[in-house]
Amino acid sequence: HQALSEENIFINEGYTFEGWFEGASLYNFSSPVTEDTDLEAKYIEDTYSITYNLDGGSVSGNPTKYTIEDTITLKNPSKQGYTFAGWTGTGIDTQTTSVTIPVGSTGARNYVAHYSASEDTAY
Repeated sequence: HQALSEENIFINEGYTFEGWFEGASLYNFSSPVTEDTDLEAKYIEDTYSITYNLDGGSVSGNPTKYTIEDTITLKNPSKQGYTFAGWTGTGIDTQTTSVTIPVGSTGARNYVAHYSASEDTAY
């Protein structure tokens, strides 16, 4: 048995400690302990932002936030008169047309859309 207090918090990256629970109830540490008590540490998932610079293009269905438990594959934008050339941004140095945020990822993310002029566009 280990003595616990409200200060005994175990760090889980991507999660925030919600509290010590006895069953479904948050445990009250100011109450006297008169018998063996089983407590469970509960955590909630942290939410991280995703921002996009579409450079005049448009896309629907890309989320603006995610958690450590999500796997997200970005949908590619379109821009009239241009062909999508790829994304750059968080973790991506060269343009790529297939971007997936894998489960286990954390932190805010930012992506920039790049295009090349379509050959059949009249200027």
